[in-house]
Amino acid sequence: MKVQFRLLLETLFLTALIWTYADQASHETYSTMVAVQIATSSPDVVARIAILPDGAARPEGARVSTAEVVHIPMKVRGPKAAIRKLELEKGAGPTPFKLDVSISDELEMQLSYTRDIRDDVARMPALRDRGLQLEELSRQTILFTLDRYVPVKLNVDTDAGKFSEALDEKPRIEPSTVIAKVLESELKKRANLEPRVVLPIEERIRARAEDVTASFEVPLGSKWEGMDARFEPAQVRVTVLLAKSYERVNISVIPLRVLNPPGVIMGDYEIEWQTRADLLQDIDVRLPIGRPRALANTDVTAFIQLEKTDLPGEMLPDTTTAPAGTEGWTQREIRFVFPPEFGDVQVDGPPRHVKFRIKKKTASTDLPQVSELSW
Repeated sequence: MKVQFRLLLETLFLTALIWTYADQASHETYSTMVAVQIATSSPDVVARIAILPDGAARPEGARVSTAEVVHIPMKVRGPKAAIRKLELEKGAGPTPFKLDVSISDELEMQLSYTRDIRDDVARMPALRDRGLQLEELSRQTILFTLDRYVPVKLNVDTDAGKFSEALDEKPRIEPSTVIAKVLESELKKRANLEPRVVLPIEERIRARAEDVTASFEVPLGSKWEGMDARFEPAQVRVTVLLAKSYERVNISVIPLRVLNPPGVIMGDYEIEWQTRADLLQDIDVRLPIGRPRALANTDVTAFIQLEKTDLPGEMLPDTTTAPAGTEGWTQREIRFVFPPEFGDVQVDGPPRHVKFRIKKKTASTDLPQVSELSW
């Protein structure tokens, strides 16, 4: 009898050993994360979970960071095939394991609570459906605080910036009041807040400055007085009426320059101007209102373009006689070039012209010099 009992024990031991070995050979342990968040009954209720060191249940010392979703390291064990599948899924997202922790609707706001989540994690369908078991969880207890969004009625105003003086009347805003939902805990920290939100509209007007009337949608964003906010509605429609879309600006002391024909160097020749005052131009321009900066005379290039027909014959190797008109005065239109950011500027008045002629330099020449432009 004793011999039979000993054989039975040895058989059971060997069987357990074989099963353990088989399990070790066909199963593996895998390190991953579980994304944990608190499931609240209302979208206006927010649960913030403390971000603590692994293994810690409560913060040590001062203020601790919080998040609505925390990722907690864990180790799972299961068949090698299931582990391989997890490794292949790793690139699709941070983790396939997500846990929504249910809580009572009776919990008070702005208080801290703890919750043991190990059993919740172990029973996750995402684990069981893969044939996996929870082996280790770095944090078994979470610490969370509840808060809620409360409504604040706000008047909507606008800031037209550089266009403020160009508006014919106050912008029309539809709707003129909105609801901002902010966290109750943040609102309590701030006193004497003016119930108003100001929307910058300068750039939106600038994009439509060619129209006397402009209407556009303006999003309210996600902040109010430095607090996270949910606006209802999320945007308003603003309509502005411009008293004028352009302003007239005088720009003076613009040096006149000369663009020579390709390959021509003046050398011993110079330009004689019928009126020396033409060498400094003074113009009026129509400038769209609301430019980020003023237009200066150094921004403007004023020039005339010389043609080969303007030159004396001896300056042209292919010409044996002077072209017609070179003994008298030549009239040419002045061109004005503005920087790209002022490309829509218009010069007021009729085209401007200057009269000149080209002559050979002499010792007694006292002609004003102008800078030359190159191609």
